[in-house]
Amino acid sequence: MKKYIYLVVLSILLPNYFPANESLLNYTHVLFEWSQIQDSDLYEIQISNNSDFTNIVSSATTPSLVYIEKNSIDWESEYFWRIRGVNTDSNTNFTWSPI
Repeated sequence: MKKYIYLVVLSILLPNYFPANESLLNYTHVLFEWSQIQDSDLYEIQISNNSDFTNIVSSATTPSLVYIEKNSIDWESEYFWRIRGVNTDSNTNFTWSPI
């Protein structure tokens, strides 16, 4: 009997879920995460559709160790990404990470 009561309470408290069943999602959010780079207070990330980074599809600078790309990623494409640390006190850009 307790299980039934809990289920009723949950269905009353959480009547809607997102996304709804059979809904069409038309966005892609991709989380990029990396380890801290010593002496860096910012991180520059580049996302490209080729390994030599001659065509950058997204670039950002962030103080965080994570970045969420919300606009430039397509399910049907292949991407490469790299990260480098930036030290704003010494105006230093560190070497790009290997891809």
